[in-house]
Amino acid sequence: MSSFLHALPSDDPKDPSEAFVGLLTQHQSVLLAFILGLVPNREDAEEIRQRTNLVLWRKREDFEFGTSFRSWAFSVARWEARGFIREKGRKSWLVYDDEVANLLADRLASLPVPAIGDRAAALRHCLAELNKDHRRLIVARYQEGLTFAECAERFSRSEGGLRVTLHRLKITLRRCVVKRLGGKS
Repeated sequence: MSSFLHALPSDDPKDPSEAFVGLLTQHQSVLLAFILGLVPNREDAEEIRQRTNLVLWRKREDFEFGTSFRSWAFSVARWEARGFIREKGRKSWLVYDDEVANLLADRLASLPVPAIGDRAAALRHCLAELNKDHRRLIVARYQEGLTFAECAERFSRSEGGLRVTLHRLKITLRRCVVKRLGGKS
């Protein structure tokens, strides 16, 4: 593994808390990506990320510099997601799946941190290139977490038509992101 996937060495002259904050900050986007793979709603994912950050901070002295911060953070995020879903599960259809969490963690652990940030920047750029109505639809469906039925009502369109439009937009965004990253998917 590349050295940037691991924590700073213990002989680093920085204050350990400062080094920890650097690692925590560096891993925010990959942590959110991991959590979004566990829960479909961005608002829930953001809440789980905040809970995870609090636990990571409280347990910062347990972290061993020189080991994989990402693996440790994913492990904490898994437990926080489980707890969140268990709390919400009484009122929701959400289900936590260990196998999916492990597959997602393995896939994201293999990506370098900057690559995930680069993808996010490319996606932001590509979203900005969409027309206003398409951006509003993407935001409603994926950021606000509206169902297809709720989107259909909001945009006065049929569910089937929205599904087709969203499918085409995802293809357009994927192509744009790949192009912006120089052909690397």
